[in-house]
Amino acid sequence: MQPDTWVNGCRRYPVKARWVVPGIHPRKPPGSGSLLPFIERISSMSAEPYQSLIEAVAERVKRAEVFEDVLCLDGALNCQARDVESEAFYKLLIEGADGSAPEVWIGLFTADRWLSESIESDLLHTGDKMEELLDEELVELDYVGDPVPIEHFRDDAKVYVFRSRLTIKDGDSPTNQDVIDRAVKIMLGYEACFRQLGDMSPSEDELV
Repeated sequence: MQPDTWVNGCRRYPVKARWVVPGIHPRKPPGSGSLLPFIERISSMSAEPYQSLIEAVAERVKRAEVFEDVLCLDGALNCQARDVESEAFYKLLIEGADGSAPEVWIGLFTADRWLSESIESDLLHTGDKMEELLDEELVELDYVGDPVPIEHFRDDAKVYVFRSRLTIKDGDSPTNQDVIDRAVKIMLGYEACFRQLGDMSPSEDELV
């Protein structure tokens, strides 16, 4: 399928009935009966600023040149991890069921169990904590904001997820510059943190 439009330097496809690239899906929102598209689950009035957030973050992370590909979808930003044999994506996802405020999640998603276990094994071997490693990268990026805890689980679609919620305070718009800045830095912080773990880092043979 050819891209419908190019927005801020990132490919955007017309998406009617799916959230993300084939084979990788976000966790089903609590209480929902199906993975309905973002636009169908959130009113167009409330969805628009969140889509603007996605496109603003896409423009800036693309300039960092650390991702293999940057793809905008309705309700999702997918950034393919570079130099990884298995499919792995850094994502910004909008989740929200009817009647609830949308939530913004940023994280690493992979359907490869071995890749997820290689990350866990590295952490077990070194004794490092994910949150501390991420915090170190955020400091390097001059991140200013709330602490960024990490959730790790396998979702209903058998995708292994490492993710953090982007805090948006009551009354703030997703298009506020502060929100965009924090989203960009968390996404780049995730990439810098997880790039060093397990099979996310290329082998010496691949670097030759």
